[in-house]
Amino acid sequence: MINWLKKLIEIESISRNEKEITDFLESEMKKMSGELKRINNALFWQCPNFSADKKTIALVSHTDTVPFVENKWQITRPLSPLEKDGKIYGRGSSDMKGGLAVILDIISGKKFGDKFNVIAIFYDREELGFPNGITDLLEAKVLPQIDLAIVPEPTERQVVHGVFTTFRFRTVSHGKAVHSSKAYLGENAIYKLLPAIEAIKNISLEEVEGVKEAISVNLISGGTADNIVPDKAEISIDCRFDPKLSQQEVIARLPDFGDLEFLEDGFFPGFVTNPKTEILSDFITLVGSTKLEPYWTDIAQLGLRGIPAVNFGPGSADQAHTADEFVTVSDLKFVRDKLVEFLK
Repeated sequence: MINWLKKLIEIESISRNEKEITDFLESEMKKMSGELKRINNALFWQCPNFSADKKTIALVSHTDTVPFVENKWQITRPLSPLEKDGKIYGRGSSDMKGGLAVILDIISGKKFGDKFNVIAIFYDREELGFPNGITDLLEAKVLPQIDLAIVPEPTERQVVHGVFTTFRFRTVSHGKAVHSSKAYLGENAIYKLLPAIEAIKNISLEEVEGVKEAISVNLISGGTADNIVPDKAEISIDCRFDPKLSQQEVIARLPDFGDLEFLEDGFFPGFVTNPKTEILSDFITLVGSTKLEPYWTDIAQLGLRGIPAVNFGPGSADQAHTADEFVTVSDLKFVRDKLVEFLK
C-alpha cells in the first residue's frame, strides 16, 4: 500500500493531465483478474465471479490533484514522496492518492472476500467540479447497479454521509472613470460594492446536523490605475448551504443586490445519504462514527444518480491542497483494515 502511494505521488496528475496516471493504472490493473474498461481517462474494474445475487460495493477514487508551487514546499518536493515520522509527504498524499492506494492494495491483494461484488472506479477532473470522469462512466452506462459507493476522500477516519450544496457567483458594479484628483465627478464602482459585501457578511446562516452554513467574499477586483476612479469592480462569492436546497432556493436566501450585475459561476447540488439504510448502517457501526461536511464531493453526484454513497478515507481535508501535504501511515492502515473487514 505504501509502495502504491509512492508510485502514484511520483506521477504528476494535475487536473486535465491525468493520461499518464490512467495509463499506469490501466497497465497495473490488467495484471489483476477481473474485467477492466476505460472511458477516456476514467477506469472501471469489476471483480471476478461477479454475481447478480450479491450486493455490489464500489470503491471510488479520483486520480487528479490540484496544482502546486514547488518552491513553497520545504520538507520534500511535490512529486518526490517522502516517508518520515509515520507520514507520507507529497502532492495528493491526502487528497486523494492515499485513498487510491488503499483501493489498489485491496483489489490487487484480493482482500475483499466473497460477501459482495466489488468494483473499483478511478476517474479524472474531480478537482474541477463536474461533469468529470465519473460523469463519463455514468453516462456511458457501463456501471452495474451499485448498492453502496465508498469514496476514500480524506475524512480523518470518519464516515461522511452527506455534503453541502455549493453555489458560486459574482456581483459586478459599474461606475464612471475620472482622474482621481476630481473623484467627485466620477462614480466609484468599488464603493458601489460595499453594501453588497456588508449584506453578505451579515446574512443569516443555519445549522444542519450541527454543521454551520458558510458564505464569504473570496475575490475582489477593480480599477486600472492608482490615479483613476474605477469604472468597474466585482466580487466573487462562495456559499455552502443546506444540502436539501435547490439553486433557486439558495438564490432566494441571498441579499438583494439591487442594480448590481449577478453572474452565476457554478452550482453543485448537495446530497445526504440515509445513514440508516441496512448496508450503510452496518458500515457505520463498524467504523464507529458518521458526520455531514460543508464541502462538496462526488458522493453528491452519485447520490443524485440513485447510488448511496459516503466518504471514508485516510488523511484530513486540512492537509488537502497544502504545501508539504501528507497522510499518516496509521490512517492508511486504519481505513484499509476497516474496508477489508467490512467487505469480508
